[in-house]
Amino acid sequence: MLPSLWPGLTNFVVSYMQLKDYYKILEVAPVATQQEIKKSFRRLALKFHPDKNAGNHLAEAQFKEIQEAYEILSDPEQRKDYNYKRWHLRSIGRAYTERPLTPSAILEECRVLKL
Repeated sequence: MLPSLWPGLTNFVVSYMQLKDYYKILEVAPVATQQEIKKSFRRLALKFHPDKNAGNHLAEAQFKEIQEAYEILSDPEQRKDYNYKRWHLRSIGRAYTERPLTPSAILEECRVLKL
């Protein structure tokens, strides 16, 4: 949490960060119910669980992204804050990351940029 000595700093930091699209990570719509979010989380967690994908570090990283997204979207207060940040970034003309910021997306960007 940022110190309250700089009340405008929070908006400054939020406006220049890129926000992960947790709805895309969980493959649900932004208006999804808690039940839909939970169902999608369970489906994706089973698919990418490290026990099912032993030795696959990419699946392990995706599993962690799925867990992070579910942690935020399953808690009503955190989801409300997250939705506000999404709205704020859009209102100032900055978009959240269009694709999920996952290891596979980063690798794909590297391939495109030939890094």
